[in-house]
Amino acid sequence: MYYLKAGDTTLGTDQNLDITMNGLGMAQSHAKIQVNKDMNSISITPINPELGRILINGNTIKTKTDVKHWDTVTFGIKNSFKIIIPKLKTPEDEKLNDVSDFEKILEGRLNNDSPEAICMRKYLEETREWIGETKSKDFVS
Repeated sequence: MYYLKAGDTTLGTDQNLDITMNGLGMAQSHAKIQVNKDMNSISITPINPELGRILINGNTIKTKTDVKHWDTVTFGIKNSFKIIIPKLKTPEDEKLNDVSDFEKILEGRLNNDSPEAICMRKYLEETREWIGETKSKDFVS
């Protein structure tokens, strides 16, 4: 979990950036996250789209893209986050936080036919069979 400040936040594998993340599909200088001064709007700009992978709700982005409250953002292969904009929270938000459906959880993270997504889906399905439904939900949520 990360709390973002108004302004720009940079992330990547470089230890000198605001947020350091490692793993497959991560670039040294990966992305810039911009939060407006009113803290109610967020955008993500890939810094090295040819080297680093960014998905929003399972769709690859290559240029600056606005993210919405409750979007799922994945940096690289394994770093997935749910965007929560506190100023936009509503009482209905608890319904959106339902992690009871394993397939629904995977949908936002592996919504493409890339070799990596196919491999990851297979791995997660095998993991679910091995550890059971309840533990697999905890594993991916």
